[in-house]
Amino acid sequence: MKTIRFWHWDQAPVQITIGEGECLRHHRSTPTEEGWSSSTHTWTFEDDTLIEVYESAGRDCDGPQSYYQQRSCPSSQLRAGLNIDGVDHPKWVVVGSTSMDAYAEAMNY
Repeated sequence: MKTIRFWHWDQAPVQITIGEGECLRHHRSTPTEEGWSSSTHTWTFEDDTLIEVYESAGRDCDGPQSYYQQRSCPSSQLRAGLNIDGVDHPKWVVVGSTSMDAYAEAMNY
């Protein structure tokens, strides 16, 4: 089984190891001054490609919001992206994304 390592930024650089066919999930939820906020990163490694799905949701005084993004990175590009504090991150390609803001939709933004 092929294993890869890549860097992810979570308040500081974190190195993550994942094997081919594996799935890894990191979830965070926290109260805010006006409601709550949550985020989930899900990584899978298949066909020599790292796939990340990022989902965030929350609620504040304006109502609920959510965001979804899927991106991919071939294993050859795991250190070819942004350099943050001397750490080379994956060179992600956005596959798709969507967002929802209930207040903005109600106001026809």
